[in-house]
Amino acid sequence: MSRRNNRKEEEADDEEELVFDRNEIKKRAVVQQEVVIDTTEKEEEKNQPAIYNIDDGSARIIDGAFQINFIVDDYEFKDVEEHVIIPKGCLAKFHVSVDMPKTFECGFTFEDKDTTVSEILTKGDTWFYLFDTVGDIEFGDDDNDELGCIVTVLDIDETDKKIAKQTEKARKKYHKWCDRREKEQKKKEQKENAQLKKQMKIEEAAEKRYLKDAEKVAKKEAKKVNGDFNFEVSNDDVQRQQAVSESLAMFNAMRESKLQG
Repeated sequence: MSRRNNRKEEEADDEEELVFDRNEIKKRAVVQQEVVIDTTEKEEEKNQPAIYNIDDGSARIIDGAFQINFIVDDYEFKDVEEHVIIPKGCLAKFHVSVDMPKTFECGFTFEDKDTTVSEILTKGDTWFYLFDTVGDIEFGDDDNDELGCIVTVLDIDETDKKIAKQTEKARKKYHKWCDRREKEQKKKEQKENAQLKKQMKIEEAAEKRYLKDAEKVAKKEAKKVNGDFNFEVSNDDVQRQQAVSESLAMFNAMRESKLQG
């Protein structure tokens, strides 16, 4: 009786083990397939570039455009951290506070593809820069250690029409400023050239008067020559003639220098 029961139990165990193995193989196949799919999807998500999230970024919306302000106050940036995150197409405004000393100067070098260098900024000056390349861009002022920042520029979701519109408006705002700045620079150069020409005319007129007076003095001295034509040149005559020559040479050198530079 015990042998028969033992045999039945062994057969039952074999059947259970056989069924279990078959199902387990199927389960493993399904699970492995699911794991492969999940891993691939995660890798694809990992390789995708980071997209700017307006809630986590440092840029602000000013006049409908993405913008970040770098205000120089008390020899450092006011209300700006050492590392900021902004979207591609964000406009940066650099402004030197009117509270800074008149002798203060700053200029920024950007480690971008063009190695951009800003204008020299003094009290009350404003300058703009467009962060339009994805990646980390560092900039700073060589003379002021506190005036530097690392900017992480993230790509934007082009399907988000609102964000796309805000970045496009920032670009337009930047190019409009560039055009206005170029016109101002040309106008400034024209004004400086006009003042230079005016000053040169004044100096030329003064030089002509000086030469004319010197010529009168020379003629007057010539009349003092005695009848035997013994012409003696006094020290005063030599000094006057030397002064005229030196003044003329100095004027010509100054005029050449201004025309070239």
